[in-house]
Amino acid sequence: MEFVLFLFMGVMITGGIWMILKVSKDSTKAMLAWLFVPFYRIIYLSGHWNEMKKPFYIWLAGTVGIVIIAVRLS
Repeated sequence: MEFVLFLFMGVMITGGIWMILKVSKDSTKAMLAWLFVPFYRIIYLSGHWNEMKKPFYIWLAGTVGIVIIAVRLS
């Protein structure tokens, strides 16, 4: 079960890093806002949905997988 948890963690981290890399290609200001400004991620995702949906869904799949595993383990 721990292997599956680490697999989902890897998927989540991969999606998160992919999103940061896409934002950093836009501008350095956008990347800093993504990292430090609350709710900027939602604004950026809604404005750049076509290019951000694939890494977002990968991150979401990892997050949902971790939640499912955590519920099953508790």
